Amino acid sequence: MLAANCKKDETTTTPPADARDIFIGNFQMLDSAWAGGMQNGINTLNIVISKNSTDVTKINISNLNNTGNIVTANVSGNLFIITNQQFGSGGNTIGGSGRLENNKLYYEYDINNGTFIKVIRGQGTKFTK
Repeated sequence: MLAANCKKDETTTTPPADARDIFIGNFQMLDSAWAGGMQNGINTLNIVISKNSTDVTKINISNLNNTGNIVTANVSGNLFIITNQQFGSGGNTIGGSGRLENNKLYYEYDINNGTFIKVIRGQGTKFTK
């Protein structure tokens, strides 16, 4: 009789969604470059964002600044952070952040070669390749 009064646990557990999923894909970006407080170029490029295979909190971003280089970024919700890391050869470093909002990707990052800092601001949309 006691068992008849117990409610059956009807909760189901589903694996948590991978926060990186919203970023994964190909994006067509429009970048503007700034140096010394002045705009010095506009560039259209395609970047590819994929899941990092060794860290479930990171994404890989390929082709920033149209270089083909890959950087990693930490994901939190609709935001990502590119922690300072080597960018290509020649001692360049990169760092910045971005977000996905209303299906548009926005980012801002710095490329520093030790004496000169270039700031890149970009926005774009996902496309099917």
